[in-house]
Amino acid sequence: MFGVATVDCIVRNLSETGASLEIANPVGVPDEFILLIKPESLKRKCRVAWRSANRIGVQFLFGEG
Repeated sequence: MFGVATVDCIVRNLSETGASLEIANPVGVPDEFILLIKPESLKRKCRVAWRSANRIGVQFLFGEG
């Protein structure tokens, strides 16, 4: 069974196809994960497209796995 980890982030840019997330330390964030935006309860499967010192860009995955 897989464990679940959470990481707080700030959504800096959001579109229908992806988002830019500000995060204290992107090291350890997996290449694919589920992004949950509260209080809207928006839930999207994501793949990391790029990483920088305190941000990651993600592409939303639709119809995959």
